[in-house]
Amino acid sequence: MRVILGIACACVVLVLGALQVTAALALRAQAAPASLVHVAPQFATRAVDSLEPHAYEPEELRRVLAAGALARGDVARASRFAQTLRPGADRSALEGAIAQARGDDAGAIADYLAAGDLARLEDFTAAIAAHGDYTHALRLQAQTIATLQRTGAQNDTIAEAYYRDALLLQANAYARGATTPAGTALEVRSQAAYARAAALAPLEERYLIALGNQDLNLGRLDAARATFAHLRDLDPGSVEGLTGLADAAIRAHDFATAASELDAAARLAPHSPDVAAMRARLHP
Repeated sequence: MRVILGIACACVVLVLGALQVTAALALRAQAAPASLVHVAPQFATRAVDSLEPHAYEPEELRRVLAAGALARGDVARASRFAQTLRPGADRSALEGAIAQARGDDAGAIADYLAAGDLARLEDFTAAIAAHGDYTHALRLQAQTIATLQRTGAQNDTIAEAYYRDALLLQANAYARGATTPAGTALEVRSQAAYARAAALAPLEERYLIALGNQDLNLGRLDAARATFAHLRDLDPGSVEGLTGLADAAIRAHDFATAASELDAAARLAPHSPDVAAMRARLHP
């Protein structure tokens, strides 16, 4: 009995080892330069590269083989493996990469939305915005947020999507002219998106700083003071919280309060260019 168990265990070890070797060879294009897979015999790499999808192959191995084929530029083989995977986020993300490799951006975006692949969607959104098509970029960002909400993504992930939505809205406002009616409307929408991000991730200082600054841009001094005061209470070492409070005080012509906040900021960051610039506004 012990002999039989020993043989069975040895077989399992051999199979697992073979699967690991196969996966490593399939992904050799992504391996570190010093990896031993780069000196593997050509017959072994050719054998792995010529594998076709079969039901007896573990699904994870088929996914790896698809990724390896895609990395080598063999889109057709990658697609054949992807089609054998169970529906889900992993398959959708892989099919999105395949569609992107084919130049089918619309198909890739649809697949990445189905996968909830925020990083890939952000790349598309940034590229679209870089070409000045803010309408398309904002529509895609709205779809991303809706997908994340529908699929039950973590609050931090949804908050980051709202933050990026706010940045897009703000960039669009600057492109149109922030003081124009259209630009102002976009600035207001941007402030709302920053507020959503801060509400979903109340400990993330980036969102609080952006929200406070946007309130300052819109002349909402009381709201800005409240946000920067919350940031200061959350992190007493936040120079941004103190300079934000100083900025709001200067705009309200409360120069004594502004000077006090700047003194506190200077003690934390004596060489801060932001503090120096704010002092110049206080004492022109």
